[in-house]
Order: sequence, then C-alpha cells, then structure tokens
Amino acid sequence: MLSPLLLAPLMAVGVSAITVILAIAVAYVVLVLIAELAKETAKRTPGLQRLVPDEEPPDAKMARQLVEADRHADAVLARVEAELQEEAEKERRARLPLTPEEAQERLRAAREAVSAAELAAAEAEQEARSRSGGWNAVCEAREALERANAWAHEAALEARVG
Repeated sequence: MLSPLLLAPLMAVGVSAITVILAIAVAYVVLVLIAELAKETAKRTPGLQRLVPDEEPPDAKMARQLVEADRHADAVLARVEAELQEEAEKERRARLPLTPEEAQERLRAAREAVSAAELAAAEAEQEARSRSGGWNAVCEAREALERANAWAHEAALEARVG
C-alpha cells in the first residue's frame, strides 16, 4: 500500500493535470464561440461580408460540381454529335448520284454487294458450325451484311428520287 507521503503528491499532480485539461477545454470552447460570433457579425457588416466564406457543406459543393460537370459533358457531347451528323449529311449529299443512270448503277452495285455479303455470312456460319469456333468471323460477316443492306436501301431511295 502507498504511504501517505507518496499519495499526497500523486493526488496533487493528478488534480492539477485534470485542472489544466479542463482549463484548455474551456478556453477552446470560449475561442470557438468568439470566432463564430465574430463570423456572424462580419456577415452582417457591409464591408466585411465578402471576406467571410460561404458555409456550403462539402457534400453539397461536390454534388453541385458533379451536376455542373455532367451538364458541361452533355453540352460537349451534343455539339460533337451535331457536328458528326452534319458531316455525315455532307458526305451523303456528296455521294448522291448526278444522273438516273448513275443511280441505277449504284443500285445494281449495292444489290451485288448484298448478295456477296449474304453468301459470305452463310459461308462463315457454316465454317464456324463445322469447326465449333470462329464465331467472331460470323459476327463480322453479319455486320458487313448489315452495312451492305443499308447501302442498298440508300441506293434504292436515291434511284427513286433520281
């Protein structure tokens, strides 16, 4: 057991440490209150209003920035899509036949391309079935067939107009 001669100084050190900690805590609270009061006063003072930052929560600020970034990205994407569509329309107009004979020739060539693409797709599918593989080539052949059909459709419309 501790003797009273050792216990008294230890208790004094403990009490004084607790007193110092409490004093620091009270001082901190008082300083925070003074700072908040000064900030509120500065918000209401005409010359100091611009010096006090807005108290927007970080999450709200981040959400607002994300929304602004999304709007900007959508606007840029819309501009790019409009430019691409305009360029595609220019290219389509440049490809238009000048005479009815040219339109008929393009229609004939498009129909031949469709026939060739159908044959290539069928051959690729038959080859893939026999090997149990190579389906990537089938997909590519079907995409080529789709492009040829689109070309034939466009050529048919041009032949009717011309």
